[in-house]
Amino acid sequence: MKKLRITDGFVLSGLHMMNDGYLAALPLFLPFIRDDIAISLSQAGFLGSILNFSSIILAFPSAYLGACLGSFHALGFAALFIAISFFIMFFAQSYMLVLLAFLMGSIGFGVFHPLAFAAVATSAKNRLRSSSEISTSSETWSL
Repeated sequence: MKKLRITDGFVLSGLHMMNDGYLAALPLFLPFIRDDIAISLSQAGFLGSILNFSSIILAFPSAYLGACLGSFHALGFAALFIAISFFIMFFAQSYMLVLLAFLMGSIGFGVFHPLAFAAVATSAKNRLRSSSEISTSSETWSL
């Protein structure tokens, strides 16, 4: 993984805010559209469970995807899946379309967090390493 720049940190923060905001917003649509698409409370609960369960199931495959494509490209694909999910949700007229929207969103949400955490950890490790090297070299000059 390459060292993250400051701008990468801002992009990562923006993507993370978008991801978590969408993750919170997607289930909030259900009470408003429940009567329009005729879903039961158990179906609504199942849709909410899909979002949470995906982060457990997709952790290892997302690490592989990040290693193959690079973390920022994989994060872009995750954001694309989330955007497609909201696009489908906007036009959903049946439970099957809502289910498809939640499945697409769950792929995006499940892939995003492991890769984002790894990118932040790598960035912090690189910055700590470079700051310790700088402080070590300045100490040797001060002797």
